[in-house]
Amino acid sequence: MRWTMIILGSVAGLVLAVGLSELATRRPSIPDAHLISDAHGALAEICIQYRKDFNPAVIETLSDLIGGLADDLDIRIIVEERTEFEFLKGELARRGVTRLGRLTAVVTGFSITPWARDRFGAMTAGRGTIIAVPPVRSNMPGPRGHDEQVPEILAASLAGASCLSLPFMFEGGDLLADENNAFISANCLARNSPRDIDDRQGL
Repeated sequence: MRWTMIILGSVAGLVLAVGLSELATRRPSIPDAHLISDAHGALAEICIQYRKDFNPAVIETLSDLIGGLADDLDIRIIVEERTEFEFLKGELARRGVTRLGRLTAVVTGFSITPWARDRFGAMTAGRGTIIAVPPVRSNMPGPRGHDEQVPEILAASLAGASCLSLPFMFEGGDLLADENNAFISANCLARNSPRDIDDRQGL
C-alpha cells in the first residue's frame, strides 16, 4: 500500500502528521469504512501547511524533514499565495536542500496558519480512501477558521480525493489504528458525551 502523509503543522520543532493511503472519488457509506493503519505501508507523498511569517520557527524542521525524504516522494506545500511557496523553496535551497522539483504548491487564496488544527482522519472503504472531518465547524474568523477549509482544498488538489463528514466529533489525533485494531482516545469519548459516551460499540 502506498500512503500520503499530511503534515498538519510544524511549530517550534514539533511536527504533527496523519497518514492517508490512495484517495478515492466516491463518498462511501460510513458502515463500510474503517480507519487506515498508522503503522503499515510506504509513504508516497507528504503535504505541509506553510506560512511565510512563521518561517523562523519552522524552517529548520522543514529543511531537515524535506532534505531527508526519499527521492521518489512528492511534496505538496499548502500556502495562501504562490509567492510564499517560492519563498520557501528559496529558503530550502539556501540551506542546501536539493531535489526541489518534487515540491508542488497548493494555493488556498486565503490566510491560513502553519497547522491545520489536527482536523483530519484517514479512512478507507471498498471503493477507496477518504479524508474524514468532524460534522461541525467552529466558524471562527480569520486564519484559524480558514484552516477548517483545508481538507476540501487538499482533496481537490489530489486526483480522485474526497472528504467525508463523520457523525461524531473528533480531532485527528483521537483516532489511531493498526491493521487489526482501532484506538479511540478518552478525549474523543468525552467530546461526544452525553449522547455517545455510553454507546462505545456504536461509536
